Amino acid sequence: MKLIDSQNSDVAILGNIVIRRPRHIEAIAGVRRESTVLPRLRDLVVLPIPEMQLVEIGDEVIALHQQLPGESLWSVENLPDLTQEGLAAQLGSFLKSLHDIEPISVSALELPHIDQSWWRNFRERAEQLVFPELASTNAEALRSQIESHIEELPNLPCTLRHGDFGSSNILWDGEKTITGIIDFASLGWGEPGWDIAGLYASYGSPFVERLASTYPGVKSFLERAPFYRLMFALMDAVFGAEHSDQKIFNCGLTTLNLVA
Repeated sequence: MKLIDSQNSDVAILGNIVIRRPRHIEAIAGVRRESTVLPRLRDLVVLPIPEMQLVEIGDEVIALHQQLPGESLWSVENLPDLTQEGLAAQLGSFLKSLHDIEPISVSALELPHIDQSWWRNFRERAEQLVFPELASTNAEALRSQIESHIEELPNLPCTLRHGDFGSSNILWDGEKTITGIIDFASLGWGEPGWDIAGLYASYGSPFVERLASTYPGVKSFLERAPFYRLMFALMDAVFGAEHSDQKIFNCGLTTLNLVA
């Protein structure tokens, strides 16, 4: 049995079966959402995604799915240009297929909406739990950026987005092929630049620009990628504070103090 370090769940791989035990109520909601929505998405996206089954034992919820082939694409830094172009084209095709899904296709599902109310709530939690631990200038800069984003949000596109589209959730065969996308627990409606920012944080701007071959217009999303990258660190800090996870809290705080 192989144990995997995960922020929201206890994860083990037994043979070719991935076993996830969500640790808290938000994670339980996430795996329930995954088990419901993944069958709807399977024929709508262009890359393999898991087939999940839930097992409930008393108050415990266990998520099971067959392990997809491949390993996480942790970095593209040392890959040849041609390989990077091919991987970017596959990821661009996937994101476009996901972001283009019409609401009617998943209308029966209750999915979170990352709207102005969500951001106001998040700002309030950050004000209480994280900003007091930051230099006042850093806290004020974050506060101002969040407020600007809230004001701008009604003018931005809203699509179905993965919500955690980073290196750990992108699988490849070690050569040139993306073999699957995993962890849809954060799936919901929101600004598609959130997913682009996940790639930006993992692989950098030049790689993301290569997605344009299959996802025209992706470069416009890069304008907000630095903002989202800051927000990912702030989300980690808020999560760590709310779940008494000092390691995650400190990690988020360190990033914010370096770049805010």
